[in-house]
Amino acid sequence: MIDSMADGGLPVFGDSQDAAWIGRVREAGAFVHEKYFDRFSPVSGSEIEGIEAYLGRSFPADYKRFLMEIGAGQFPGDFGGGFDTPGDLFDSCGAAVYFFTGTAWNTDVSREEHLRLYRSHGADNPRPDVFTDDVLTHDGVSLLDLVHIGSDGSCCYHALHVGRGERPFGYVLASDSQEFEDPEATFADGLRRIMLHHLEAINEDYGDPG
Repeated sequence: MIDSMADGGLPVFGDSQDAAWIGRVREAGAFVHEKYFDRFSPVSGSEIEGIEAYLGRSFPADYKRFLMEIGAGQFPGDFGGGFDTPGDLFDSCGAAVYFFTGTAWNTDVSREEHLRLYRSHGADNPRPDVFTDDVLTHDGVSLLDLVHIGSDGSCCYHALHVGRGERPFGYVLASDSQEFEDPEATFADGLRRIMLHHLEAINEDYGDPG
């Protein structure tokens, strides 16, 4: 959990179940950049339900509330990255598997085979010779329990743990070195950490994103 007292003045979100939570998230975004969420568009509840049904996984309540009230889209300018639109989430189904295993670049493993594996939670494994239990586990976490929800713009991916059992984290950054970085208990905590990284970029004089 991030220590909110050491966050350079970034407003505290509070409980994601509070009515005022979204307003506080917007306030924190504006603290980072006046146009922080300008390129985000709300996602309807029916769209979210459709994605969950397609993926065969349920999203955490704070992430769903964020999507419905703020949305999906890209962060300003030089910050890079953002959160995936519904279309992107459909297209990247199973990304956690091929990102860590490298099977996206294996022409012998088709997109259809990735989809069958991921959407069935591994029950329908079309390539047991490739997708072994060891391959599908990273640092004790099943890759089938992760869903990629966006990018940081630098070949790293925002991911949520949506497994049915114990969750070692709620949010994590899947790095380009194929490691788990910045683990947080919830999506809301992960969002706050993303904002802090953007503040650091400004403070280190990377330039004010346009």
